Amino acid sequence: MEMDRGVMQLADGRSAVIEEFCRDCKLRDMTDGTIVSYRASLRDFHKFLVTGGTTFEGVNIQLLKGSSGTWSTRSRSS
Repeated sequence: MEMDRGVMQLADGRSAVIEEFCRDCKLRDMTDGTIVSYRASLRDFHKFLVTGGTTFEGVNIQLLKGSSGTWSTRSRSS
């Protein structure tokens, strides 16, 4: 693991925070499809944060209000 702007990164570039969340989802018996969807959304949000120079720890209500709808890079049409 290494640090990327204050967020632990796994060797393949995934955020350790995201992967820990996904492990917790599995423990709570969420479906694989739900976990895949959550992981994809969190990765999109993580990219938005890194681009803006912040980390998950730097998120606050003002950031969330200002980012509404601007951080997703995937098509939401499906």
